[in-house]
Amino acid sequence: MAEHTSFTKLSQWFDWLDNDLAMIPGGCLTKTKEIAVRLDLFPYPIPSIIVAGTNGKGSCTRLLETIYSVAGYKVGAYSSPHLMLFNERIRYLQQDVSDDELCATFSIVKNALRGELINYFSFVTLAALYIFNKQQCDIVILEVGLGGQHDPVNIVDAMLTIITNISLDHTDILGDTREAIAREKSGVLRKNQLCVFAEEDMPLSLVEAIKDNAVIAQQFNRDYFYHEDQHYWSWQCSDITYKKLTKPKLLLNNAASVLAAVTALQSRYPIAEKIIQQSLQETFLPGRIQLIPGKTSYLLDVAHNAAAAQQLANYIQSVAKRYRKIIAIAAILADKDCKNTLMPLVSCVDNWYVAANHHSRSATAESLYDVLKNNLKADTVNMATCLDEALQDAEAEGLDSTLIVIFGSFYTISEILPFLKKSSIL
Repeated sequence: MAEHTSFTKLSQWFDWLDNDLAMIPGGCLTKTKEIAVRLDLFPYPIPSIIVAGTNGKGSCTRLLETIYSVAGYKVGAYSSPHLMLFNERIRYLQQDVSDDELCATFSIVKNALRGELINYFSFVTLAALYIFNKQQCDIVILEVGLGGQHDPVNIVDAMLTIITNISLDHTDILGDTREAIAREKSGVLRKNQLCVFAEEDMPLSLVEAIKDNAVIAQQFNRDYFYHEDQHYWSWQCSDITYKKLTKPKLLLNNAASVLAAVTALQSRYPIAEKIIQQSLQETFLPGRIQLIPGKTSYLLDVAHNAAAAQQLANYIQSVAKRYRKIIAIAAILADKDCKNTLMPLVSCVDNWYVAANHHSRSATAESLYDVLKNNLKADTVNMATCLDEALQDAEAEGLDSTLIVIFGSFYTISEILPFLKKSSIL
């Protein structure tokens, strides 16, 4: 595409980003910092929280955004990927950024490149940071896109970091062990700053990084705890206890880590308990354990690795008694660990439908069928030519009190949502 100072339509910007920047390697933050300096974004002037980890980052980011917004703070939130519109990635005042503001900001960032090119994610991250700074946000929540140490959000020195969990995903880039992945993710830590780690099992490489940087760490089941009963849940640390909390439409381990972060920042950003209660009721993130009840119920989840699939399976097992039949529709990218992503659900699903989604990296229906039928010995597996057909076939098979689980990728959920809306299910 020919060089232009700016474009007038967002679609033109996406063409430029996809064609000119998408193939530029990431990983080096030096150039990103140089451009940030030109934009007066380095060092970043707004107090920030970075959310890293394998799964649950989006849920933590959204709950943090809600809590601080309900409390009256002006909040910027940056996350990826999006489900339906790119604008979802950059939010302030709990609203997606407008097309016009994206175009204007992209133009400013592109001019700051001075003819150079940077990685797609670095460019978009700089745009988000610029928008939040322009809007004079009080606090910014930044979700790491991939890894930690080499992710563009790491040009920001966060006052607190949440690391949700360490699981195997993107192993070709981050390493094929939890220790290697934890080492990469620990790169977002800062000396003498706060960190919340939402798992009991902390990899040694993360322990060492915390020690080397004198990080003030809060770890699940060591420094904070939560308990769930039939109707409510409770949370506590050494000096604060919250009882009879509303169960959110998010996994409790993610919500608990957010409460640990909010508590750690109380002296700087005071949050009343009633704000937490209200935020737990209000927070919703499409495609994360999203249950749509009805005669036929639907459960949507972007789970695309073994750890996320296990969390999904745990949820299905917790509600399985409500349903006469559980049907799963799976579409997963071929570069994911398809076998170990499917395995946790085999024991709790009655019938399977597999299909390819529209992404160029999607696994074929045939390959998923082979994994389920021949490797995992699932009883009933059906192939469909597309997700729409899989949905129609599953619905035709469903009885009253059937649960249809749709999972495997962000791309799978973004593709299925329009069909559900067209059928007035959403």
